Amino acid sequence: MIKSPPLLILDEPCQGLDRTNRNRVLELVDLVGQNTTTLILYVTHAAADHLNCLQRELCFEATPEGIFRPIVT
Repeated sequence: MIKSPPLLILDEPCQGLDRTNRNRVLELVDLVGQNTTTLILYVTHAAADHLNCLQRELCFEATPEGIFRPIVT
């Protein structure tokens, strides 16, 4: 990355990768998280494989409809 964006959205970045390349992607994500102020939004269906690279995490587990439903006050 040339610049440090305020937000980096990664939607299933390891989908279809073999173990070696998945580990490379996770290492890169970890480096970005440790060395920049970039907020990383990481979407995955295999959370157990990726939890070791999280520093401060907020995990949602539901369907998109369940997560993005209107808030009733």
